[in-house]
Amino acid sequence: MALLKLIHMDEGPHTIRGVAKLLKVTNPVITRALNRLTDLRLARRAPNPADKRDVFAVATPEGAEFLQKLQRLSLGHA
Repeated sequence: MALLKLIHMDEGPHTIRGVAKLLKVTNPVITRALNRLTDLRLARRAPNPADKRDVFAVATPEGAEFLQKLQRLSLGHA
């Protein structure tokens, strides 16, 4: 959930390495989370044009909608 919120609410770009450092976890943890979010279409990967070895975690409209629904539920406005 932290990865999803981070890429949707904070200005990017968000590299795997950068997000892992920010969230104080390892790169594989972020990779696995991003794999799952990608499967659910809540986030996606994008190549870093400046460094072909690097990948960005990118927000999607579906992810933004999911977070909005989650916020409404938490506020009791289902």
